Amino acid sequence: MPAAVRALFDASLAVVRRSSSGTVALARLAGIVDLDAVPARYRKPVARELDAALAATGDPLPLGKVERELRSAWGAPPGKVLDALDPEPLAVTASAQVHRGERDGKVVAVKVRRPGLAAAVRSDLGLLDALGPPLHRVFGALDAGALLREARDRMLDALDLEDVGATQQRLARATRRLDGVSVPGVDTELSAPGVLVSELFDGPTLAAAAPEDRGAVARALVAFSLGAPRVVALAPADPRSDHVVLLPRGGIGLLGTGAARAVSRDRFDAALDALAALRDGEPDAFGAAVERMALLPADATADAFDLLDDLFGRLLRGPARLDADVLRDLTERALAALPRALPLVDRLTLDRADLWPLRMLGQLAALLGRLEATEDWGVLALAAGRRGWA
Repeated sequence: MPAAVRALFDASLAVVRRSSSGTVALARLAGIVDLDAVPARYRKPVARELDAALAATGDPLPLGKVERELRSAWGAPPGKVLDALDPEPLAVTASAQVHRGERDGKVVAVKVRRPGLAAAVRSDLGLLDALGPPLHRVFGALDAGALLREARDRMLDALDLEDVGATQQRLARATRRLDGVSVPGVDTELSAPGVLVSELFDGPTLAAAAPEDRGAVARALVAFSLGAPRVVALAPADPRSDHVVLLPRGGIGLLGTGAARAVSRDRFDAALDALAALRDGEPDAFGAAVERMALLPADATADAFDLLDDLFGRLLRGPARLDADVLRDLTERALAALPRALPLVDRLTLDRADLWPLRMLGQLAALLGRLEATEDWGVLALAAGRRGWA
């Protein structure tokens, strides 16, 4: 691994290990990473880091603490607000705990942020400044400060469950026009910075069960994720297996959709044009789209096209199976291509708004790999991005 990349990796790992927010981020990553898709030489150390993070953050909150948080948020005991609250949690994560509840005869999911987490993350954010110098050595043309500010802003937004709920409710309304996909509605009256109350979806998640029609689920995930920027100008950034519920009535329910970032439709259109040009083997059209996004200088776009074509061409042209083996091979080839990539990366000028859409794409690819479906991924992505949920 080139020295500059290794230095950035080591600095990032040091920040993660020194901060409570980094431990939470690693624990969340454990629900995204399929270890079978990790190259064999990295699998054990990756598993060790993820397991340690899960062990450090996985203790359930006592019911009394959950009730105190709800009382603080609502100004009244939970028993006065809810008809019932199941003492056993439905889900325990690094950042929150979810309980089954009832209100006005309806079953709801009551999500409570871990006490003290928001304050701990705020106190940790200064540690991100340590990433500035190693980021600049790899991404010479980037405004590292702007990217780190973007990361800080999005991390804090994700911990504000009232803000998350507002975004989720927006997507819940919008997905009524998307067949086979539902987003749980939010009880905005009970939402607070540390509490989110929403419709409860029954059914197993993809983390616990395999769907009967893997292709249908894959198509629905692509339609939702890449259609959202077209329909509501948002990029939902947290697709993961435990956020996809296989509904008894058919179709899928999507949790965690409140973690999203506003995107520019003009920039999104340019990205779709770049994808179409890559799929169609048109380097000039690709270069024009990349220049519209101001990602690279004109004299670097041909090399970028060749590199991306080598890495992703087989996945974008015609039906292709996407599974752990493919993702592992892609990772190996990307690592081998680092000497070709670094001169381009050094001239790359990402906009800060690109970070969360890139996160969405990376997590979506990892999630689709778990489905082991064969689809024409390029056609699916372009159709979803251009037509939205029509």
